Amino acid sequence: MKNTLILIILVSLYITASNFLTGCKEDTVTPSGNNDPGILRTDEFGNVLGGDTTDWCLQKSSSNVSFGPAYPNPSIGSMNLSFYVPADDTVMVYILKSSNDTAKYFEGPARMGTHTFMIKNTGEYTNTYQRVYFKSKMFISSQTCRFYGDIKFEE
Repeated sequence: MKNTLILIILVSLYITASNFLTGCKEDTVTPSGNNDPGILRTDEFGNVLGGDTTDWCLQKSSSNVSFGPAYPNPSIGSMNLSFYVPADDTVMVYILKSSNDTAKYFEGPARMGTHTFMIKNTGEYTNTYQRVYFKSKMFISSQTCRFYGDIKFEE
């Protein structure tokens, strides 16, 4: 009887402590900037911090293309962007400024593997969201792998 009572007390303490600890997650303060719905926020190493998770093509495998995300995003001066192609391909990475005007960051043949390049802030897009597109000759975008993502340069 005594052992049963001790077991009940220990289980009750465990349940109470578990509920207390998991309940605190709702009270955690997250800086409002990390919840920017317009972009997928990343740090300088490419780690995802929050925001719009519907963009980019993040499912890298030996048979799939991956694209992005840009990092750090948002950025003041420049950000890095990478893509992976599982076979030699012809690709283009660009911002569509208007129907007749694109700013191309990369265009041409890409050998199998990961390619990383830098996008510099020219001041033209400061404090606005811009959508960066990836175009491949061999692969097409899909609902699970979107060949675009939003970036933001700040002052």
